[in-house]
Amino acid sequence: MRVSWLWLSGMGLVIWAAGAVVAAPPTGGPPPASLSASLDRVQNLLDEIKVHRALIGSTLTPRQLASLQKVVEQSADALRAQQAKNDQAEAAYAGALAQIRARLAAGQNVNRDTETRYRQAVAAGQAKLRALRDKWRDQLKTELISLATPKQKLAILSTTTALARLERQTRWQTAGDPQEGPAGILGEQLDELREVLPADFPDQARRFARLFVRRPPLPNLNKLSPEERASLQKQGGLRVVYRRKMDAVMQPYLQLADRVRRLTPNQYAGQRLALSTALLDAMLQSRSHRNEESDDARLTQFVERYLLNPRAPVVFRERLGR
Repeated sequence: MRVSWLWLSGMGLVIWAAGAVVAAPPTGGPPPASLSASLDRVQNLLDEIKVHRALIGSTLTPRQLASLQKVVEQSADALRAQQAKNDQAEAAYAGALAQIRARLAAGQNVNRDTETRYRQAVAAGQAKLRALRDKWRDQLKTELISLATPKQKLAILSTTTALARLERQTRWQTAGDPQEGPAGILGEQLDELREVLPADFPDQARRFARLFVRRPPLPNLNKLSPEERASLQKQGGLRVVYRRKMDAVMQPYLQLADRVRRLTPNQYAGQRLALSTALLDAMLQSRSHRNEESDDARLTQFVERYLLNPRAPVVFRERLGR
């Protein structure tokens, strides 16, 4: 089943798959078993696609993947076993709550100790699962670092960033409400560029452009040589030089602002969502560069998102023909 669009909302649930629509009315109860199975199938496919892309981008060889596979399988088994225990604890908690509710509805007093005991059991299980996940994450990360070459480590870091960007864009493009995501966040900015008075457009365009650029670093005047200070003064001083640098990095967005303003109403209506998506991605990329994540953090993300993914063992077996 090929999934074209997936939308989950508080008002109901719709899956658009291979042209067919399956809808669950907002009854407040659990979804039908067939619908739940379809959702699980969709999620499994999405997870397997993500893991396949991650492993392809990592450039790890079949031999390296085979070395990782054992730890991937062991971690999945351990996490699955703990999750099963947690599910049992949560089912017991739900049963206890149902009994408490029934007694309260019948006008009976209920001791809160029972509810507290079940709630604490659920919380303890969740804490065990987090600790277990951290343990296997660290073990997989150590194994990955020992196996990957320097070139492969760079590929893994690049892949982690690229896939996060791809997943973010996919969420935007499949948003159920067109006013959510980029259209809602940056669409209004684009609208203002078109609606502002001509005399105010240059200032508005500069404010718009600043959203997307990395500010050039200011030189430390105390560390400049006399020659460098003299050169700075000849160029008009620090403020003038900085403005020129900002103008240079903002130029593509200033040009875009001008182009958006010149579009016809029909052209703008057709391009608004695509422009908003590209601009929001550029803004987030700029912010991520300002607060550059360490290589270690991105390596951790790769392990958590892909090697610890519940569907990772399936993908490893597929790629290794086992």
